Amino acid sequence: MAWQRGSFDHTPSGQTFGFTWALLTTIVLVDVVWLACGEWHIQWQSLLNRATFIAACFLPLVFRRCRRSRRIRILCEAYAVATAFSTAAMIFSYLVASTAHPLTDSFLAAADLSLGFHWGGYYQWFTSHPDYAHLAGILYSSTILILLGEVAFLALSDRRERLVELIELLASTLVVSIIVSYLAPATGAAKYYWGKYHADISDWTEFELLRSGTLRTIDVAHMQGLISMPSMHMVIGALLCWSVRDTRAFAPFIVLNLMMLSATPVYGGHHAIDLVAGASMTVVAIAFRRRVTMVGGLRHAVGPRTTIDI
Repeated sequence: MAWQRGSFDHTPSGQTFGFTWALLTTIVLVDVVWLACGEWHIQWQSLLNRATFIAACFLPLVFRRCRRSRRIRILCEAYAVATAFSTAAMIFSYLVASTAHPLTDSFLAAADLSLGFHWGGYYQWFTSHPDYAHLAGILYSSTILILLGEVAFLALSDRRERLVELIELLASTLVVSIIVSYLAPATGAAKYYWGKYHADISDWTEFELLRSGTLRTIDVAHMQGLISMPSMHMVIGALLCWSVRDTRAFAPFIVLNLMMLSATPVYGGHHAIDLVAGASMTVVAIAFRRRVTMVGGLRHAVGPRTTIDI
């Protein structure tokens, strides 16, 4: 008779946010070193407020009933790590924008035209349908709230593996997007075509200030999205749909995110190729993570073994 151990040591229910916390630590270290080596300043009150909010994410665990609930515990941790990571990553994106590498908008605009997409024509069509534009704009502005709602849905419905996957994919794709924006920065289509179409560019006023070196104080309470290529709204929308696959929420999320993405070239000021790049990066990230997870699971399943013969 033989007793074997190893096939049940690793289960999906044992997954945590360890990868995301580790990646967060790396980004924080990069931020700290970069800030210390440059003439940068942090608005400390805003950073303290953000840190207080992150700590408050764990406040429900003060109550015994919440501590005993695995669903509440993972929800609290998910909100905390997502908030902390987005804060550190946004600071990183500001530091990266200050490097002022040559802009790539002319190449992105040419890529749009090769795809048959004319940003100016789309802008005029979109703004000529004010009711639809208003609704799509609300969805675009509410992307983070929708994301927080889906995190709660996954946690409270005990879809722990889906939630871990979502947070890990969001964190890793955000880091890759910032690195791409370092290598190939872009102002975005709204600014590139502003002289002809005069789109609203008031949400991206700090990009040029960072590139010129004029802006050297970072206020985490009032940070702007500076990543044009690839589109993070495309990434978030795709991951939101992916995370609710095989659930009743899938079809509504497809519709809502398609409307949100239709607003992205206008309200996000993106080139169409930004969305294509975001979608491609998401597919690659999902495939890579599933491959790594599968290989890791197989390795854990086949060994190590402890055998006792009687």
